[in-house]
Amino acid sequence: VRKSEKIKPSAAALRAGAFIDVNVPPYTPSNYTPEQLVKNILINGGTNCTTANVTNVTVSPNHDVTNSNRFWGYFHKGTTNFPFTDGIVLTTGYASEAGNNYVAAVGQSVGTGSDADLVTATGATVSLTDAVALEFDFVPNSNQVKFNYIFVSDEYTSNYPCTGYSDAFALLLKKVGDPTYTNLAILPGGAGPVSATNIVPAGNGFSCGPINAGYFGALANPHLVVNYFGRTTPLTAIADVIPGQTYHFKMVLADAKDPSHDSAVFLEGGSFDVGIKIVDEAGVVLPGSINMCDNTPKQLKAQVAAIPGMTYQWYKDGVAILGATNAVYIANQPGVYTVKVMVPG
Repeated sequence: VRKSEKIKPSAAALRAGAFIDVNVPPYTPSNYTPEQLVKNILINGGTNCTTANVTNVTVSPNHDVTNSNRFWGYFHKGTTNFPFTDGIVLTTGYASEAGNNYVAAVGQSVGTGSDADLVTATGATVSLTDAVALEFDFVPNSNQVKFNYIFVSDEYTSNYPCTGYSDAFALLLKKVGDPTYTNLAILPGGAGPVSATNIVPAGNGFSCGPINAGYFGALANPHLVVNYFGRTTPLTAIADVIPGQTYHFKMVLADAKDPSHDSAVFLEGGSFDVGIKIVDEAGVVLPGSINMCDNTPKQLKAQVAAIPGMTYQWYKDGVAILGATNAVYIANQPGVYTVKVMVPG
């Protein structure tokens, strides 16, 4: 078992607010289930302006929201300079150790083995352990889906990226019923997979660097924000899809060889764009909250890629509005308006 060699941070780095917040008060989403996190935090429209068609949300292993050592959860940047304000985090250890307070060594075990889909997608040649996954089905309303993420790893130390310690990570997408996944965790221009062995900064004791160093974000010290040695820059996963078809998404990662050094991935809240937006008469995307002065009518339009047979239903304060079944609705009263877009198939 490898030993952690993390440099002890200074007293200044340990001060309150030096770490992101994970699964803690006062954030209500810290108590969300995986389904709530996907629907209300991850999916574009998390301001409740839109309702995405998302089903079959699962996590593996099946850690319940009441499990303080669960591998998944909600994160918020708090007072730090972390690139994402909030979102979903998955780790190969305990999500709570991704931030909150200084942890000398993030090397917890979740008790799982490898993952066949991950091995196939990454071509892993070393044994994998502590595999974790978040999965769900969704129906896109445009011909493209995209979302932002950051990969972090405690493997960025002791020359491990240059000696085969590559915790495996993949963002897998396929049409439901298809046998083969596409891995979206790939660097632009055919530069290979997102991993600690394929994104290596120059210097810092890494004998094989630099490798795709432009995608490396920062080392942990001296500015501790998360309890991992290094992270990538914010990356964007993009995939072409067919509107109206059901797709399966699987985010999966695992430790390489042993659980001594964990890795994690952060998905930016609101960045998973499935193509539903509410715009005004000028086509400008509306914010989550707007003011209606003196009950002046306000045009709301569901902006999606047109699909034959597509239907709409508008809601006010959670109640279906009778007859409001077109793409455009004129709101005459203050309230919380949402729209569901149904596509055939």
